[in-house]
Amino acid sequence: MIKLNGLDYFKRHHIKLKEKELERNSSAGSWYEKKQWILLLFTIVIFLFALFYSLNRAEFTGISTFWDGLYLSLVTITTLGFGDITPTTSISKIVTAVEPIFGLIFVGMFLNSMGLEQSHRKEKEISRRNKDMNIELAEHYYDVMRNQLLNICLDCLFDKSLNKFGVEEKRIQLYKKIDQLQFKDYFIGETDNINFLKSKWNNVVFRGLSRQETYERALRQLLRFSSHLSFFLLNVQAENNQSLNVLRTLSVDIDSIDQTEMDVVHLSNLMLRIMAGKDVITGYSREDLIANAISTI
Repeated sequence: MIKLNGLDYFKRHHIKLKEKELERNSSAGSWYEKKQWILLLFTIVIFLFALFYSLNRAEFTGISTFWDGLYLSLVTITTLGFGDITPTTSISKIVTAVEPIFGLIFVGMFLNSMGLEQSHRKEKEISRRNKDMNIELAEHYYDVMRNQLLNICLDCLFDKSLNKFGVEEKRIQLYKKIDQLQFKDYFIGETDNINFLKSKWNNVVFRGLSRQETYERALRQLLRFSSHLSFFLLNVQAENNQSLNVLRTLSVDIDSIDQTEMDVVHLSNLMLRIMAGKDVITGYSREDLIANAISTI
């Protein structure tokens, strides 16, 4: 039997996936990276120094009201320093000399926050492009898997060795375009047990998948897609939890197939779920839930 370690790969990188999600969700930055907090602290410092100047107006020349202290605080923290108001004591001189240092620190933090904001914007744009590329690649692998599984199903129904007139033409016509609803209508038809036993899908299971060569051929396609799907889930930033759960469940279900012996029932149910959109609870879906999950994740 074939052995692909898609499930081991998924488990090994599951923690890494969660760490990436947390890191990306916290990309807004720390408080000192946000302009509004820097501006708020800048304003608070201005008013604190203004309050000190106005309460200690005797240590300055030219301060008679709070507004004079606010004016001195503004021109000092911005390093303008017109010189019309001056400190007269050692303490007032030290405090006045310290305020421009705060101004320089806040200006540096503000410029740094703008740079980080621009960097985050570029990272989000790159992340969006990478996500689009990963989605397109996952859709491609999903289409490849469906086409290969469809080809396997048709091989089980149409034996080329018989070389009957029109058989190969009909097979090619079916292979060109068939969605889940068409697959269900053609291979299963009505869903009651009597018709199901007489359906083409019943022939696929017992004439095709029961043979080890065909079984391994189908299993190989499922495991290969599961490996691509695991890689996709690790490298895409999921925004839709419902779509994420659909794909994770599919990947785990594929990898849970016993690869040491033939499990035709499990394999055929998975193929029916992918090809015809069958759900054990809700029945057959009229839309491709897997394709929708990939495109809307």
